[in-house]
Amino acid sequence: MTKNEIMNIGNVIFATIISPKYGIKFLVCNEEETDLELLRMYRWRVKKNGNTFYAMTHIWIDGKQTTKMFHQLKTGRDDVDHIDRDGMNNLSSNLDLFATRTTQCLNRKKKNTNTSGETGISWFQRDEKWRVQVSIDGKNNHYGYFEDFNEAIEKRNQIREERNEYYKTLRDFRKLLL
Repeated sequence: MTKNEIMNIGNVIFATIISPKYGIKFLVCNEEETDLELLRMYRWRVKKNGNTFYAMTHIWIDGKQTTKMFHQLKTGRDDVDHIDRDGMNNLSSNLDLFATRTTQCLNRKKKNTNTSGETGISWFQRDEKWRVQVSIDGKNNHYGYFEDFNEAIEKRNQIREERNEYYKTLRDFRKLLL
């Protein structure tokens, strides 16, 4: 297998990844020596997780082959959030190194099974009301039933705003520690 073609345009590097299943994708990263070294060291493939594509490769750790994403090797962290939700965009400015699983869940796209059109809001048939549920730290939290859809959206937004403030404070604190 050949390595991926690398193109340098300005201060951004594009690596072409050709996937028989997903077509041509472009891995985007910074023009930094570490990024260039990673691109040249491995053969990159496309991995699809939900609706998001990621650049992945196989590496050997302690005699075992394991799969790693470009952003994991670049940052040395497993939990990295792509701010624009594009897993192929690995520019440093697009990677949130202080993300937690919860903050990543808050940044998710709406699921394709969603029937209300809003994340965290579903129709509860038995009571014929809109239900607000938000997952926080791996737990599904219930925030009430609403006859009015817009009231349910307001409540969900209020919960998200409170959680975002909490995680923004936590992220700022972590930055101070590093």
